[in-house]
This record gives sequence, C-alpha cells and structure tokens, in this order.
Amino acid sequence: MAQLLPELRLALRGLLRQPGHALGVVLTLALGIAVCAAMYSVVHGVVLKGLDYPEPERLRVLGAQDLSAGGEGMLAGAEAERLAELGVVESAGYFLWGGATHTGGERPRMLTLILTGGEFFRTLGVQPQLGRWLTAGDANRDSGVVLSHQLWQDLYGGDPGIIGKPFQVDWIQSTVVGVMPPGFGYPVDGIDLWIGYDVAQLRAQPPLFENARFLKGIARLKPGVDEASLSAELAAFSQRLAGEHAPLRDWRLAATPMLDDEIGPVRPVLLALLLIAALALGVACANVVNLVLLRALARAQELAVHQALGASRGRLARRVFIETFALGALATGLGVLGAELALQGFVGLADSDLPRVDEIQLDAAGLLSVVAIGLAASLLAALLPAWRLLRADPARGLGGASGRVLAARGGVSRALPIAACAVSVGGLAAALLLAGSVRHLEQVPLGYTPEPVLMLQLFREPDPGRGAFNRALIEQLQAVPGVAAAASLSSGPLSPLGSIPIDVQVLGRDAQEALRPRVRTASGPVQEVLGLGLRSGRWLESGDHADAEPVAVVNRAFAERVFGTQDPLGQRISLPPFGEAGPRKEFRIVGVMEDARLDTLAAPAEPEVWVPDAQYWVSSVALLLRAQAEPGALLKPAQEAIWSLHPNLGIYSTQRVAALRDRQLATPRFFARNAGAFAVLALLLAAIGVHSVVAYQMTRRQREFALRLALGSAPRALALRVLRAGLALGLPAAALGAGLGLLFGQVLRSVVVGVDGWLWSMPALAAALLLAVVVAASLRSMQRALRVQPMQALRAE
Repeated sequence: MAQLLPELRLALRGLLRQPGHALGVVLTLALGIAVCAAMYSVVHGVVLKGLDYPEPERLRVLGAQDLSAGGEGMLAGAEAERLAELGVVESAGYFLWGGATHTGGERPRMLTLILTGGEFFRTLGVQPQLGRWLTAGDANRDSGVVLSHQLWQDLYGGDPGIIGKPFQVDWIQSTVVGVMPPGFGYPVDGIDLWIGYDVAQLRAQPPLFENARFLKGIARLKPGVDEASLSAELAAFSQRLAGEHAPLRDWRLAATPMLDDEIGPVRPVLLALLLIAALALGVACANVVNLVLLRALARAQELAVHQALGASRGRLARRVFIETFALGALATGLGVLGAELALQGFVGLADSDLPRVDEIQLDAAGLLSVVAIGLAASLLAALLPAWRLLRADPARGLGGASGRVLAARGGVSRALPIAACAVSVGGLAAALLLAGSVRHLEQVPLGYTPEPVLMLQLFREPDPGRGAFNRALIEQLQAVPGVAAAASLSSGPLSPLGSIPIDVQVLGRDAQEALRPRVRTASGPVQEVLGLGLRSGRWLESGDHADAEPVAVVNRAFAERVFGTQDPLGQRISLPPFGEAGPRKEFRIVGVMEDARLDTLAAPAEPEVWVPDAQYWVSSVALLLRAQAEPGALLKPAQEAIWSLHPNLGIYSTQRVAALRDRQLATPRFFARNAGAFAVLALLLAAIGVHSVVAYQMTRRQREFALRLALGSAPRALALRVLRAGLALGLPAAALGAGLGLLFGQVLRSVVVGVDGWLWSMPALAAALLLAVVVAASLRSMQRALRVQPMQALRAE
C-alpha cells in the first residue's frame, strides 16, 4: 500500500494534465452503465418480476376466441359456470366488475367491487388477513363480503373484531367474512370489496346466459401441466359446450399467463429497449477501450523516454493500469448514481398506463451485473496498454516507430466501432418507428371532438321510469352554467366501462352471420356533445321513448359489414335482453353514423349499434358535458347537480375525454422517447468511437502523411484518405445496422400502428444519419491531416 499511494498520485497527476481524455472515458462509461441499469430495472419490475401470488407461473386468465369473425372476448355465463370441469386445472373461478355507493361520509362514495364466482380466491392463493375468503359455496351477496385492507381502515378504523359484523352499503346487505392483506387488489389495485356471485342465476335468460360475454375467468393449473395439454383440454371443453349451447359453437376458450394478461403488449417493446440499452453499454465499453489505446499510443514516446532514464517496464505498466482502472472505477460509481436518476426519469415518464409501475425500483442483481460489466471493461482497458507496454521495445519508441509500439494487431480495433455504429443504426431505426407510430396516433381522425368534453361515470339500479333517470340528469346538467350540451352513453369514449359486445341478429335472414357488435345506449344529443357525423337517416331523438317503436342507429362499419351496398335504413335487428328476463327485442334501423374510434386510438372503429336508453337498460352511465370553456370548471357544479337529484348516488369517475386520449398516447410516447434517447446516446458513442479509431490511425500514419506532403501530395488528397478511413467503418456498420433495424421492426410490428410502409425506409434513414455522423466525426481528423507540416512531423519522429 505504501508503494501504491505514490503511484496513484502520479496517475492522478497525469490524468489532470489531460482532463479531456479523463472526462471522455468517465462520461462514456458512466452513461452506458446508468442507462442500462435503469432500463433493466424497468424491465425487471414490469416483465421479469413474478406476480405476488403463490406459484404465479401456474396462473392463467381465461377468455374466448371468436373462430368465425376473429377477435377475442370474455366468457359467457354458460362457459364460466363449468370451468371447474377442466381436468388440467387445480381450481378455477370467474369475476365481473360492479359498484355500490357508500353514503356514510360527507358525500356519497362509489365503491369498486368485484363479484366473484367459483374458487376465485383459492385460485389466487392469497390468504386473508382476517377471517376467510369466499368459496364456490358463497354464491350470492348474502353469503358475505370480503373487504380490502384500505376499506377496512377507512370505514372501520382497522377494527380487529370486524368479522361477523353486518355490512350494509347501497344494495348490499350482508356480513363481513374476511379482510384481505395490504397490497392485494386483483384484478387491479383500488378494489374495495368482493362479494359472491353465481352465474347460474342467468340460466332462466338463455340469450344472456349464452351470448353476453362479460365474465373473466382465472385458473390455477395442476403441477406439471404444459401449454399443449392445456390447449387440448380447452379445445375439448369448448367442443362439449358447443354441443349443448348452439351460440357457443363459434367460440373456443383460450388461456393467457396471468402476467402476460396484466402487462399486455408492452413485453416486446420493453425487451427491445433493454436490448438497445445493453448494446449502448457495449458501445460505451468498446469506446473506452479505444480511447485508452489512443492515449497509450500518444504517450508511447513519453513512456520510452522514461524507460531510457531507468524506469522499469513493470512500474510504468502499473502506472498505466492504475490510471485507467481508476477512471473506470470512478465511471462505474457515477454510473450507479446516474442509474437512480435515470430510473426516476423513466418512472416519471410512465404517467402512461405502463403496467406494474409500482413494482419498478433499482434492481440490485441487475445493477451488480451492469457494474461488473463496467469494471470488466475498465480492467480490460487497463490491461491492454499495460500488457503491450511490457512487450514494447523502448528503442523502437525512441527511434520513431511509435505507431507500432502499442499498435493493436488484427481487426479488433476496427470491429468494435463497426459493431457500435451498427447498434446505433438499429436502435435509431426502432426509435423512428415508435415515433412514427406515435405521430400516426396523434393525427388519426377520431370521428369526434374530445375537447372540451367532461365525462362522469356512474352505476344505477334498474330504472322503473324506463329512461326517466337519465333524462332527469341530463336536464339538470344542461342547466349548469358553462354547459353547452349534455347527453349520456352507457359507455363513454375511450372507456371500457359499459362497452358490451352482444349477439345481434338481422331479421329476415335464413343464415345468420355471427354478429357481435358493441352496443351502447344513448340519451340526449350525443352527436352534438361529441361532434359526431351522420351518414344517412336520423339520430336517436327524445321521441324514442319506452312506449315508442324500438329504433337503432348503426355506424358505417356495421352497415358495410352486414348490409354491404344495401341500404340499412328500415332493416330490423334483434338484441338479447341485458340485465332483465324476456325474449329478444327487435329494433328498426333509422340512422347510419360515421365511424368513430370510441374504444381505442390504435384500431379502426368496430361495428356498433346504438339504441335509446329508454328502450334497453344497461347499468353503467357515462354523462357527457360539452363545456363552453374549460371542462374542469364544470366538475364541482356537475357533481352538485347530480347530488341535488340523487343525494346517495356515488360517482365512479370523472375525467376529461381529452385526458383519456392522452393516456392512450402516453405509453407509446414513453417508448418512443426512451428508444430515441437510447438511440441518440448510442449514436453519440458511435461517433466517439469512429473519431477515436480514425484519430488512432492518423496518429500512426503521421510520418507517412509528412512524407507524402514533402513529396508533393495535395493536402486534400490526404483529407480524402482520412474520410475513406471513416467510411471504411461507417459503410459496413450502416449495412449491418440496417439489417438490425429490420429485425427490430419485426419485433415491434405488433405494437406499432400506421407505419407498415416505413419498416424498410426507417432503417435506411437511420443508416444515412449514421453516415452523416461518421463524416462529421472524421472532420476533425481531416482538419489535422490538412494542417500537417512535413518538416515538423519528420523532426518529431
């Protein structure tokens, strides 16, 4: 240690004499470590970390695939009721959403509840904190309720004696049988309570029992069951049900790992971002090695002089090693600090519906792995010049062959920057595709105007006044100052609440096509509130009351798919009852509206049927208010207007429609921004690598250039040689990077929209940008080549 400290002081003194080199090495490696460690933590929290259930790999979410029309759906009651018959599952259950209003506070509070059937809780396997969970025998709300930990605290102050006490909220009059532990919230966070539900009660309504798909299933596989066995069992099960229920013939059950169901389509994008970040770290490590080798070459004569004056090779090699490894260690430490800052930036950008954001934190294992890579790169960068110094001939260094004292043999020094540049091209192509997809989503015509519209969502009990509930609310809200127009839909724009795919039949047709459009109920001038367009016929009107002829308005997608070139006006369709008993109900089509993307920005409008709220009851209501100015200013007056009519009515959510649009854009923007940042970082690091290699080569060829100039070569000819040296790295890198960009494009194809025509052009554009950067990075060496003075260069040698 006594010998090491003087060496360390000398090494630090040498680095301070050339702060540019030290800063370049430290920043290059620190940036690579910070970005890679932070991105790994994001991927670990969202994709790699298991769910908080016992043996989560055995959990599956059950839905159904439409074999005739394509697409996916939830389960019908006839399917959910018999999930326990699946031979490959240990337990299974099903659930649907609901709401209830708590009126014990200053204002009504809407509680979010889950109605559970089968072995819902046993399948998940999370033990309650108090009491018990609901079982298949708890088939209705009278069997008991299970409270969330938060609701237990809010309503009962954490009373440990709550089990067995009565629970009376809104339409629920039951007994508390259990309290779940903190953090439990399936299917999403924020669930307040769970009650029993038995889908068998719908058997008396075959159209609803067999056609309405509003249930989601969950199952826990038996140990050792593989995907092939599960798929075969689901196919056989679906075939048995189809033989008993004709409407199920076009449907087949499908299973998705619960983690995949929760994170949705973000897995390939996150993994692609992690790959880009990891490759950027590789680029940073390669550049550090190149920068260190370049500095060692520049110091070759200096080190030769030290040897001639009596310094041992071992001591000089040790000094070179300490200098480089100290820089690497400093860069690694800064990278660890930067990783925490970068992670905070990532999470800050994830105001985006990015799933499992709460699980994202700096992962120790990933951080240690990245740190190990950084230290290994530092060690390699330190060992290479030290090893070459031990083998170098000081006489050759003094004799003018400095270019060969520490020169790298073989193609490694060229391969590293080529690989780095290729990585930057691939990452840049991916970023351009993601940015193009976001741009497409931002500009896609919605078919309506989301701004300035405020939406208030709530649930209601069956309306004995047959539409009077909504009509009274709309009249009350229309009188609120600042409201330009008010209306309601059963499911508002860009909200899944109340959007129902229902079996629709066209009367007068012998062969019925499988039609499952989304059905919405409407009340008031919805077209005026949202700015919708009418293609033909008329809109639903106030005269379409409960005793009037049942009528419907369909969208263009429905009309073209079902009727083709035939005029849909006057055609009759039938819908099964929803939430009530009885036969199918007939409606006459009186209007065709233009398509509107009311469900998602990423896909064209699906076929839809709108019917009057007074003629078809659905429990969910989305009140829509077009504001004369800022919609946020209407929130409190609108709530007061609702409570003036229904003091005990809870409001489920209040949102601006424009905010829902921005939320759907937030995740694509998150991916595009981060991919762009990684790509720019990789491109910057690639430019550093190209410059270091070209400068390395020019330093080795300085004597050659001096001789050429002395013999009459034009300076511009030498500059072209420098440019060719840069392009010798850039051209193969551009070709390899374009191929990598095409690969990234295929990986991202399932999550980008509106950019199919760009899958080939974006890698080409990224390659062109790289070549521009390569030329720019070569400019400094070109300028040095033009300023070479022959006599001075030869005298220096």
